[in-house]
Amino acid sequence: PRQVAHVNRAFEPTEAEIAWAHEVVRALEGGSLGAVAVRGKLVDRPVWLQAQQVLAQAGAATAAT
Repeated sequence: PRQVAHVNRAFEPTEAEIAWAHEVVRALEGGSLGAVAVRGKLVDRPVWLQAQQVLAQAGAATAAT
């Protein structure tokens, strides 16, 4: 159906979410086992996993278009 593309776009991460996810992943790439500050907030492994999901969704959205 024609509406599928519109619905998919509605659930794609925004540019701001993608930028945030890149920052989080870069901040924790150094092998830190604890929390680090990103944009003034502490982030740890669960947030890093969420950031990876955002980037995966963005990659899937890019591949689908």
